Amino acid sequence: MSFGTLCKDNKQINKPSMKYAVWLFLFSWISISPVFAQFNITFPTERAIFQRDNLNQGNIFIAGNYQIPVSVVQARLTSIQGGTSTDWTPVVMNPSGGNFSTQLPGRAGWYTLDIRALHNGIVVAETRISRVGIGEVIVISGQSNARGVLRDTFHPQSTDDRVNCINNFFDNDTSTPPFPTFGRLQDGNTLYAPEGYGSWMWGALGDKIAAQEPYRDWE
Repeated sequence: MSFGTLCKDNKQINKPSMKYAVWLFLFSWISISPVFAQFNITFPTERAIFQRDNLNQGNIFIAGNYQIPVSVVQARLTSIQGGTSTDWTPVVMNPSGGNFSTQLPGRAGWYTLDIRALHNGIVVAETRISRVGIGEVIVISGQSNARGVLRDTFHPQSTDDRVNCINNFFDNDTSTPPFPTFGRLQDGNTLYAPEGYGSWMWGALGDKIAAQEPYRDWE
């Protein structure tokens, strides 16, 4: 422990140095944060979208792990655009083994997903996925013109935040693709898995599909 020395009226006064104060702050932060680090959501990742059904409903799949006592896991959806917000809903009761997987139903829309763990009625951890959706999942296939042309002049920009793509790998070797992450399918500089160049026609198509909200219930 280090101390600085001040003099007042010819008397020495020991005063903790700034280094000590910073150490105390870091110790306090470190002593609290691991509780929340011991409850992790591994899926969904940011901007994941799940397919809706003919009744305009869908399920958001949730998976995670924990290293703290947990008696119930709850989740809720808060609507950003479209859809219907939900209250806290129990999705896992008395989990065991350190891992859990479940699903949360909802209407088609763009949401913030909050997930929390409780033990004996007390919230012990909470986390958030800021963007997650229920809507249309589209797989593009075809000849080379389906992939677009990198930085070509024909790349209508997608302006709707709900139009997204898998963006964390770009390779024609799909034998062992990585776990997907998602980002905006925005403009001619966007690369999307496995070999897509730019927003091409797909960004504009995505905007048109999203603009149909509120989604019509299919018969």
